[in-house]
Formats: sequence, structure tokens, C-alpha cells
Amino acid sequence: MALNINYVTDLQVLSSSYVLMRRFVMFSKAMPWFGMDIGGTLTKLVYFEPTDGQATDEEEAETLQIIRHYLTRNERYGKTGIRDVFLEMRNQSIGGRTGSLHFIRFPTLEMMSFIELAKVKNFQHLANSICATGGGAYKFENDFRKVRSTCSI
Repeated sequence: MALNINYVTDLQVLSSSYVLMRRFVMFSKAMPWFGMDIGGTLTKLVYFEPTDGQATDEEEAETLQIIRHYLTRNERYGKTGIRDVFLEMRNQSIGGRTGSLHFIRFPTLEMMSFIELAKVKNFQHLANSICATGGGAYKFENDFRKVRSTCSI
């Protein structure tokens, strides 16, 4: 099945994930910083990758290394996940940190595969909260909670 993408519309939707993540950062200094917009057709994820070398502790440095290894070294994830490299924004300042914004998208039909991948890669131990918006944030809330019973959504 081909996925038709309107990049102007996608950029607008991705920016809503970015705004959500920025609001979260105002209340949480803990890394990593993700934002998700889980729509009916497409899920958009934005990830802020700090590049300023200011990890607050050894645990944060290790977490960032794990995420950097998987998320930012790939452009495709499975059969349907895509990192839009051309949308990457470098040298952005958020919450007193400098880094790059990465945008990843995949069909919402693949959400359970995404959640399973998070389990397999042990990503559930890397974040204690998930910032999500869109109808899918409610639809998949219990699935996220099953993966990480202590996370807030």
C-alpha cells in the first residue's frame, strides 16, 4: 500500500508534535525529550537530540548514547517508519540545551509494532513520560502503560 504524503501538511502536523515537546520541556528537565502526534492515519514523532555535551549525569549520557545509536543513525525503521532527514533542524535551543530535532513518521496502523519495538530495544527504561497528542494518545494509552507501568502519558 502506497502512502501519499503532502509534505506541507506533514510539516504543519510535525510542528504540532514539536510544540507539544517544547511545552513538556518547560516542566521536565529529564532527558530524553520526545513528542508524538498519534493521528488516525499517521503517527509523527519528534525527538530532541542534545548535542551540547552537557549530560547532567552518567545515566543521561548512557540514555542519549542508546537513542543516538538507534534513532539518529537510521533513516528507516522496519518496513514503514521513516526519519525525514530533510526536516532535521540543527542548533536548536530548547530548555537551556542545544541540539537537533529529528522527525520520524509511521502509519498509525503500525503502533503496536512500534510499542513492541520499544519493548525489544528496552526504550521503556529510557523515559518515564510520553508526551502525546491526537486521538491515538487516548486510544493507545493503555498499551503504553502496559509497557511501562510507571510512565505518565
